[in-house]
Amino acid sequence: NMKVIIIVVLCALAISEQAELPKEALKNIAKFIVPHVVACKGITGVDPAIATKLVSHAHLPDDRKLKCFIKCIYERLGVVDADGIINEKIATKVALTVPPTTEKHVKSWIKAVEGISEPCERSYMLYVTATKALEVEDTTNENSLNL
Repeated sequence: NMKVIIIVVLCALAISEQAELPKEALKNIAKFIVPHVVACKGITGVDPAIATKLVSHAHLPDDRKLKCFIKCIYERLGVVDADGIINEKIATKVALTVPPTTEKHVKSWIKAVEGISEPCERSYMLYVTATKALEVEDTTNENSLNL
């Protein structure tokens, strides 16, 4: 189980170069995710090789277990409830620890997924929307968010 955590963290750092996510952002993401990886892997049965692709989101498979793995982590953080309903206050608190996120970003990410009713799918799309936005964010221009 410790191997899974180490693999996720190492992959996050290694992929940071390719994904163009700021290293500080990846460290903060890992800080939130790592405590829940083992439990959520056990609950969802996600393939660890697929789970490590989360940090790059390049060619993420359309994998139900992966989507529910993300929901599991979000649920354990309080970002979503069991039905996948997003708690905007907690989502914002968590997201603001990942530069250059602002409250405006979080509101737009939540709005982008509000029409998705399936809990695992909603959590997955919230993750994808946020990481893609951070990847292309130009910190000198707050309006450069690409959604």
